[in-house]
This record gives sequence, structure tokens and C-alpha cells, in this order.
Amino acid sequence: MKLSIIIPVYNTADYLEECVFSAKGDDVELILVDDGSTDGKSPALCDKITDLLPYARVIHSENRGLGAARELGLASAVGNYVLFLDSDDLLTPDAINTLTDAAESGEDIISFGFFIRENGKDTPYRPQASLPDERFTASVCPRVLAELPSAWSRIFKRSFLLSANMPFPDRLRYEDLATTPALTAAAGSICHIDRPLYIYRRRTDSITSDSSPEANADIMSAFDILLERFNLLGVRDKYAAELELLAIEHILLSASVRVLSEKGGVSLAMKLHSYVRAHFPELWKNGYLESLSLSRAILLRLLLQGRYRTVHLLIKARRLLTGKAYCK
Repeated sequence: MKLSIIIPVYNTADYLEECVFSAKGDDVELILVDDGSTDGKSPALCDKITDLLPYARVIHSENRGLGAARELGLASAVGNYVLFLDSDDLLTPDAINTLTDAAESGEDIISFGFFIRENGKDTPYRPQASLPDERFTASVCPRVLAELPSAWSRIFKRSFLLSANMPFPDRLRYEDLATTPALTAAAGSICHIDRPLYIYRRRTDSITSDSSPEANADIMSAFDILLERFNLLGVRDKYAAELELLAIEHILLSASVRVLSEKGGVSLAMKLHSYVRAHFPELWKNGYLESLSLSRAILLRLLLQGRYRTVHLLIKARRLLTGKAYCK
């Protein structure tokens, strides 16, 4: 078996069939993990799909979050490689054949491009790093550690995942941030396929769009786990600039901006700012900041100056002008 596709499911019945049928292919297995769905539809739909497809099976579980659902699927997987496919997303028509062919090379991690689907339009995502054409490691291309950490934009050799012993956290949001960069640092070989094989559906009710303090506070716990994993690998100092960039991008320039899109977000924005400055007191010296877009550079400067009300007003103005909740 070349590829195990693990699909955590939580109240996504409206998207699940399209997701599953995008993942058909030779020499694959589908593992649906129903993470305690409460919509009255998803559990039965999982059962129906596995009755129809001989290469699919389902695990029904109590609700423990995306990370735990992935780990449940991984524990029963038998493929040489593992793909974590979110149940509201889908694969491109050539994804399975391309990935199973790429798996012949034996890399620990194989990353690939993807589309962002929003308002019916698919837009290719452009990596921030210029990734090598041949196999590489984080030592050769450290900037890869600060690429978008979404686990679904990679396949992982199953034996590598098991030996790395860095499970996705249980009952914690931002499980990808806690895990994927550390796996990338630990990988003995990486390659990248420079074309989109995945369609990420941007939804207004997703975690990355949630502006509530309760949701965004988890990002600090996730980053604590990430830092500890880099400590255990013995490379935290080696990759200090990349970890600093991850904190800037995901805690200051994403979580802070999300919470400041609402009027009551100042208190958590201050805590997020303090958290980042405590770990990275000279973050403005980070050499990667030169590559920030003008809008993100302005936002960062305002946040570092503590001008939270100004940021809130800018986000509010952009929402009125474009209909988008916050700047990306």
C-alpha cells in the first residue's frame, strides 16, 4: 500500500462526498475518522461511504479535536506514506497519481502546491521560500521551516512519522503549527512538487477565521510545544531566526489581527505581543522581515508600537471596502 489518506470528519457532511471522491486512486486506503460529529448527518454518511468503497473504512470517536483524529487514523494506517486530507477540502484530479509516483523516491516529507478556493475561484498559493528542485533538508534551506505549516500540504513517510514521535496535540487548536515545522527540522530528506495538488476551501467558520479570544489564545500553547520540540531536537538556536519568523507571522500578524478585528480583542492582542517579545526580544532585527509585503510590514510596525486601536480601525475599514475580515 503506497498511500494512506486520513480524513478527520467533524460536522462536514455538506463537503464530505466531494472530498472523498477526489481521493480515489490505485493503491490507496481512505481512513475516515468521525471526531464525534453532532450534526446528525456526518456519522451516517461516513458509514455509507465505507459501505460503498472497499478501500475505505471509518473510525468513530468522541470529539477530541483535529490532532487526535489524525493520530487515530495514523495508528491504523498501513500505507508507506500518509496524507492528511481535511474533510471540507479536496484533491486535484492528478494528485493521487502524482503523489504515489513521487513516493517512489523515499523522502521523509514531500510537499506540494495548492489552490485556495474562495467565492468559487481557485487561486494558486505561492510559497515564500524558493525551494530547491532536488531533495534537500532544513539545513540546506532553513526558510522552509517558516513556510505555511499546514499538514495537508505534504505527505509524510509513515515510518518517519512514527519514529519522530511528535504527535499532533490533543484538544488544541493550531496543531499544525506545533508539529509540522518540527517534523520538517527532523526530516532526513524533503522534496517539493511545484504544482497545485490540493484545493483548500477558505471558509468563514474555519479556525483560521475565528476572531474569538478563546480560539486564538491556543496559539501560545501550540508555540510552546513547538519550541520544546526544537529544544529536544537540539536545533532551537540553529533555527532561531526561522522560529522568530513563525512567531511574527502566526502570532503577531495572524492571531493578533484576527482578535483585533473585533472591538474587544485588545486584551488578548497585548498578551500575544508580550508572549512574542518575551521569547524574541529583538525580533525587529530578523532578516526575513525584508520580504514582508508592505501591508504586513505596516501592521507589524503598528502592533510593535502597541497601536491596537489603529489596527482595529484599519481592519474595520478594509472590511467595509472589500468585505474581507482582516488583512492577509
